[in-house]
Amino acid sequence: MGFRYKKEVNGETHNYIFDGWSITAETNKDGELKSREVRGYGLVKKEIDNNSYFYHQNEHGDITHLTNTDEEIENSYQYDVFGNIREQQENVENIFKYAGEQLDNETQQYYLRARFYNPVIARFTQEDVYRGNGLNLYVYVVNNPLLWIDPSGYEKCELMIVNTESNSRVISNNRNSPGIVTGGENSYNGLRMMKGKQGNIGIIPQEVANRLRDREFSNFDEFRREFWKQVAGSSYANEFSTSNISRMSQGFAPKVIKEQKYGELSSYVLHHKVPIHAGGGVYDLDNLIVVTPQMHQQILDTSYHFGH
Repeated sequence: MGFRYKKEVNGETHNYIFDGWSITAETNKDGELKSREVRGYGLVKKEIDNNSYFYHQNEHGDITHLTNTDEEIENSYQYDVFGNIREQQENVENIFKYAGEQLDNETQQYYLRARFYNPVIARFTQEDVYRGNGLNLYVYVVNNPLLWIDPSGYEKCELMIVNTESNSRVISNNRNSPGIVTGGENSYNGLRMMKGKQGNIGIIPQEVANRLRDREFSNFDEFRREFWKQVAGSSYANEFSTSNISRMSQGFAPKVIKEQKYGELSSYVLHHKVPIHAGGGVYDLDNLIVVTPQMHQQILDTSYHFGH
C-alpha cells in the first residue's frame, strides 16, 4: 500500500511524515516543520509553534476536543454515525476528525490510505480492490460504523476499546455527557482547602459543595469551569495568588508552582478517586479531589485510574 506523502492545495504544499501508516509530522515545501503529532495507540498531543494541544477521543476514536496546556477547550466536534460533522468549533488547525482519520477540507472526504471515504454518501469513492464476497464495492464497513472502522481502506476491523490513557482512547463518553451534581453533604469544613507544603492536594470544601450540589451541567468541562468560579468566590480563595484568583473567576484552573508541574502541564487537576471507567460518579463531589499535575501523573496509580 502506498501512502499520500504530499498534498498541494491552492499553491500550498503539505508534506506528511509517516511512522508506519500514521502521520507524525507535517512540513511545508521548504521542509520546515508545521506541526508534530505525538501518538500512543492513537493521537495524544499536537505540537504547533512550541504550543501543545491534547486530543480527546470517544470510544469510536473520533476526535471530540482539543485542549491546551491550561485545560481550556480550543476545538470541539460532534459527528453523526457515518462521520459527518454536525457541530464544530475550531481555533487550532486540525486535520484529524472522525475515527481519528485525516479529513481533507477541500473535498470533505476522509483519506483512508487505500481509498477516500465520503461521509455524505456513506461510501468510498473508489472501488474495493479486494473483491471478496460482497456485491457493493463502495460500501463502508458493511454499513455498520458503530461496530467497525476501516483505517486501511481495504477491509473493516472491529473497534478496539483499550484501557490506558496513554493509548488515548476514551473508555466512556460519560465525561462528556450531562449530569447532576451529587454528594458533598459531609464535605470538609476546615480552615484550608489545599494540603501539603506545596499545595499538591486539595479537598472539596463544604462551602463550595453546597453551591454546586443539585445543579445540572452539560459536560464535565462545564462543571469544572463553574467549580473554579465558585472557589474564587469562596472564603478559600485567599489560599491562591491574585493572578490565580483572576484565572479561577474566569473558570480556569489555577496554576501550580514550578515544582508541581509535570512537563507542560501547569494547572491544577480535578481527579476522580474512583475512575469513570470503573463506575465512579462524574459529578459526585465525594469522588473528586484537587491535585497538581505532578501528583496526578507520578503518585497516583495510573494503571488503575488511567488519569481520569
